[in-house]
Amino acid sequence: MLKVSKKATLVVYFIIFFLLIIYWFPLLWTFLTSIRTRQETLAYPPTWVFKPTIEHYIYNLTKSAFLLALLNSIFVAGISTIIVMGMAIPAGYALARLRFPGRDDIGFYIISTKMTPPIVVLFAFYLMFFKLGLLRTYVGLIILYIALNLPLATWLLKGFFERTPREIEEAAKVDGCGDLKVVQKIILPLTYPGILVTMILCLMFSWMEFIFASTITGPNTRTVPVLIYSWISFSQIYWGRVAAAGILYILPMLIFALAIRNHLIRGMSFGLVK
Repeated sequence: MLKVSKKATLVVYFIIFFLLIIYWFPLLWTFLTSIRTRQETLAYPPTWVFKPTIEHYIYNLTKSAFLLALLNSIFVAGISTIIVMGMAIPAGYALARLRFPGRDDIGFYIISTKMTPPIVVLFAFYLMFFKLGLLRTYVGLIILYIALNLPLATWLLKGFFERTPREIEEAAKVDGCGDLKVVQKIILPLTYPGILVTMILCLMFSWMEFIFASTITGPNTRTVPVLIYSWISFSQIYWGRVAAAGILYILPMLIFALAIRNHLIRGMSFGLVK
């Protein structure tokens, strides 16, 4: 068995610690900006010792449109993710297990739609939603996020279903289970970690999306990324409010990810160990 010296171990830990500092520094700086006054934020050189303030958080939660935008983000991301998973699970299972003409071509077409840069189809979506009267509506944004996330979710779930041993399904059918019960009682519980990872990815993509939301939403339907962008102008930028809104916006996803971190690890390693 290969032995690693203490010196080499310390070097590895130092490198990891240094990389973590680089990775977390932007988030740390955003948090420090959110608890500084405007004068301290614009001070040069930067002020490291200061009296923290929560005035920017109070402003965002009481006087700005942040709460409305946050509710819009939760509603649109949540509904679109639920619909995507409801459609992607049967589609992914069909591509993984059923045999029908053109199955491979359909699978390639589904994943190829994710290769198109969003900016290429932005104008087409805008014209289509304009003709349908879906601009500045929740329905339009939900439909858009379904279209963006469904191909990826279907392809990921197809891979998770293919890693499930087919022999288990065949044994269940021999014992009298129908196709629907096989999926409900066997496939879904076995692939639950992979389904959870797929759901989190769709939720995060909808949560963070900006380009399409900034184009088709209005004052009452805009999400938090669009609202934060509207606070940035050529004449003046309230960095404290922007930073506080950013921290408040990432907290729900951070708490959610920490709460289910064990399931996420299982899902990301699903199928690696037989």
